[in-house]
Amino acid sequence: MYIVSGCLLGHNCKYNGGNNRNDGVMEFCKNHRYVAVCPERAANLPCPRPPAEKVGNRILSKTGEDVTEAFERKIPIVKEKQLVILPTTCGTGSEVTNISIAEITSKHTKMGLADDAIVADDAVLVPELLKGLPFKFYACSAIDALVHATESYVSPKSNPYTRLYCRAAIEIIIDVFQGIAANGPEYRFERLGDMLMASNYAGIAFGNTGVGAVHALSYPLGGSYHVPHGESNYQFFTEVFKLYNAKNPSGDIARLNDLLCVQLGVNENPYPVLDELLGKLIPKNKLRVYGMKPEEIQGFTSSVLQTQQRLLANNYVSLSEEEIREIYKVLY
Repeated sequence: MYIVSGCLLGHNCKYNGGNNRNDGVMEFCKNHRYVAVCPERAANLPCPRPPAEKVGNRILSKTGEDVTEAFERKIPIVKEKQLVILPTTCGTGSEVTNISIAEITSKHTKMGLADDAIVADDAVLVPELLKGLPFKFYACSAIDALVHATESYVSPKSNPYTRLYCRAAIEIIIDVFQGIAANGPEYRFERLGDMLMASNYAGIAFGNTGVGAVHALSYPLGGSYHVPHGESNYQFFTEVFKLYNAKNPSGDIARLNDLLCVQLGVNENPYPVLDELLGKLIPKNKLRVYGMKPEEIQGFTSSVLQTQQRLLANNYVSLSEEEIREIYKVLY
């Protein structure tokens, strides 16, 4: 199954009311299963509509409206159209959250916009839409879902209901990862529906509890060096949780550790085995591999403290500036 831009198929959904019909694409679709999609029309944007383009580090419409301002919370978010979301990865959970993420290049980081105006009116889960997802993107998004579930589990805002969803997500995701490790990447096609549901469960959980330091520390790396979201989260995942465990081993993290140990088949300290399992999907790299420089350790630390307080408020335990800096140093 392929997802094809509607305008390439001759659908008049382009901003100016026309299309970008492409005969090569038309010929390709004659012999393949496909779904025609126009994200703008799916969001009920008008056609024709004012065009938008990137100007420097900002996105401006033809009328001059700066949509970057929305992520800096300088303009109100108003929901004017029905929103239907069909996830095409198995990681974001955005079909059941009020959160959107954008790379703000002027700030060299990513920022989140959390507003009930962007909650979907309807969510549709179609496992077949994952079939064309390259394995690395599949793995990155699935690891992101696992991070959502684990960060939600230990969030101070968690509760018995959200932990039910976290547990379900963690059990499915680790089971699928173990299947891939044993049978190869093609195994994922047998479990597309399961993984999509796991992402959805994790989305329901963190949509109520938020995520914490793993996401917060990953944003400067992703925003500065364009590292895929799930991959950048993975670099910080177990290091943050090992620090959580060291600072307060007897709270919710003890129950999370028990769950991970059962799923991974170990008696204690699940994080080395979890790292080994995730490493069979995508490599865990030193941060310098992505281009990060030693002098950026302090800059990234300051960026997290200045721009990610929304996430740091969801930490299992509070982390000091020195502790955040030390994580960057260890992983550099």
